[in-house]
Amino acid sequence: MKNNIIQKIGFEKNLTFYTLGLVLIAVSAFSTAAQPMLVGYITEKFTSGNGLDSLILWILGGVFIADIVSSLLGKVFLGKSSEKFVYNLRVGISKTILFTNFENVQKFDKGDINNRTIEDVPIAQQPYFETYPNLINSVIIVIICIFGLFFSSWHLALSVIATFAIFGFFMLLILSRIESSAHLSRQTDSKYSSFLYETLYNFLLLKSTKSEGWALNHLRVRAAEAKQAGQKLVIWSALLLPVVNIATQISLVLVIVGGGYLITQGQLSFSSLATFLLFLIYMVSPLVSIATVMGELKESKVSQNRLLEIFKHMPIVSKRGNNPNIKISKNGSIFIKPFSYSYDESARISYPEIRIKGPTILAIIGSNGSGKSTLLNLISGVRGASLDSDGNGGDTFENPSIYYLPQGNDVFSVSVRENILLGLDKTDDDIFLAADIIGVRKFLNSLPSGLDTLIGGEGHGLSGGQKQIIHMLNMILSSYDVLMLDESTSNIDIGTRSLISEYLNDLSTKKLIIVISHDSEIIGNAREFVNLTKKD
Repeated sequence: MKNNIIQKIGFEKNLTFYTLGLVLIAVSAFSTAAQPMLVGYITEKFTSGNGLDSLILWILGGVFIADIVSSLLGKVFLGKSSEKFVYNLRVGISKTILFTNFENVQKFDKGDINNRTIEDVPIAQQPYFETYPNLINSVIIVIICIFGLFFSSWHLALSVIATFAIFGFFMLLILSRIESSAHLSRQTDSKYSSFLYETLYNFLLLKSTKSEGWALNHLRVRAAEAKQAGQKLVIWSALLLPVVNIATQISLVLVIVGGGYLITQGQLSFSSLATFLLFLIYMVSPLVSIATVMGELKESKVSQNRLLEIFKHMPIVSKRGNNPNIKISKNGSIFIKPFSYSYDESARISYPEIRIKGPTILAIIGSNGSGKSTLLNLISGVRGASLDSDGNGGDTFENPSIYYLPQGNDVFSVSVRENILLGLDKTDDDIFLAADIIGVRKFLNSLPSGLDTLIGGEGHGLSGGQKQIIHMLNMILSSYDVLMLDESTSNIDIGTRSLISEYLNDLSTKKLIIVISHDSEIIGNAREFVNLTKKD
């Protein structure tokens, strides 16, 4: 996959400002390159005793103003386009992550995905808004200055070009080292970021088990690896400017010595030497810029490749695929043919035939590792790859709407209302009616700002049971044919659990409800059971 996917997403409805910015940068470059030519012309006029040409002075002043204004406006337009590019790319990555298959996301470490989205996106956009515009500006100036050098003295121009060509070879070697060092640096940064994410996520576990030292040691090791890789990148990047500076200094010495000799031989005038030096001086800064941005290109290429891996391995899926082994009817009956599922080649779970007539409450029981939660993932369509049917073929049809509430869910750093609704089109009255069903209106009213209370990382803290209540309210407000709950009441108090159990029992006369639970009351209401066994 090529970078065109990044360009396509980033430049969506974003080309106008970008094009204007590039045009203005080019205008600035031509204005800059014209200055030594005009100054040289003025110098020649002055040294020849012809006096100053006021028209040329006015033109030179206009060129200076054009250079400043076009450079300023060009950077403003590119800056606005850059922010739009980053926005588009982050939204595009978020979309592909959210709408790809669950298995695709599981292939990546969560901290690494976060690292790529937060840190790699700004680096990936740099070529389009910093590197390429700087290259356009610098290359235009260098090309015009080179023509100016040959126009002033082709002898001296050849010596300058030969000098920069020799040092250019060393620059290519340095650039290759920069690319490999940048790749290693991004990898080690990602390893540190991922483990830090895991440390924060499991902070309570580390504190309760007094394992802070163990975690710190792992963070220290990863930080050291990142430091070493970063230092290598800094060293190789730091070599670029000295190489350009040495080439420039040698060129200046050659020009001064060679120019003086040519003047004594009558092959070069003083004004031509002055003009040559002006072109060379004006060319130095763009050459330094070219060397710098070439190093940046190598670094940004690494970040772009890391983002391309997300788009490559997380294709957007418009609709969850049907599982030919699982059939659920609208009236709540379920038929599952024998099949096996594997996360990878080393772990395969085999499922027996399951045939339940609904509506009813079906309890999935079994030991740890027997595949209870995985079965609910497969029924819901969250998982679906690596299926092998052990039974005969049969007609397949799209599953009815299924609500699946997995275990271990956290909340988002938004209001209580948004956490309950998660996009549902319901009113506050609907929320409180749902709360009355399971007796939690008092809990909602006790929050500092009611339903407007911010929770999560940015606001009010909630207990594990309160978080489960939030998710349970979302389930009650949702309209699905099938409900599946995986240990969804494990932290809720006994009184509320009893009301939830009563609600599910009443609902089971109209819907199929599948539960995994250690709650004796919920399991006690189940009328059908499937016992999964773990095969060694």
